Amino acid sequence: MTVKKIPPTPCLLFLSVFFRSDLLDKKRLQDFVDAWSMNHPGVVAQTKTLISYYQKEMGLSENYQRLFFFSKKTFSRDILIDFKDACIDFEVQNSKDLHRTANLDPGILCLEHFILATTKPYAHRPHLGRSIYSELVYLFEKGNFRPLPWAYPDYLEESVIQLFKSQRERLLSP
Repeated sequence: MTVKKIPPTPCLLFLSVFFRSDLLDKKRLQDFVDAWSMNHPGVVAQTKTLISYYQKEMGLSENYQRLFFFSKKTFSRDILIDFKDACIDFEVQNSKDLHRTANLDPGILCLEHFILATTKPYAHRPHLGRSIYSELVYLFEKGNFRPLPWAYPDYLEESVIQLFKSQRERLLSP
């Protein structure tokens, strides 16, 4: 008997960057996203739901920003662990006084779902390897992304869901 293994389809890398614009070196951020062949689709994500959480670490400021990036090309899904490790390295190298100046949340956008990578284990976060866990955020069903119950509030916004849907279309074109 033989078992046919079906290889996964390629994905787009995703990156959410939440940062203090007065602390983060934007050239370093640009170099990082360029190294991963990413671009900013022109949508600035909302920050309201994140400010109270991150101001404990990054301090009070009027200068919080959040940007979403997607890769210009497709990648194998196996890259997610390396991508998360690179994001952790970026956060550490760009910290000031032992505090992050930016929070980088990487993920992969696939035809059938969207997954974030995290270092925090929970029951709904399977281990990928090297202490990196996956968090399934959206399932693609009946022509739209459906957020799962544990999705962060900012990923529930219709404008964000539509952004992911438009980026998913890139995976369908040859």
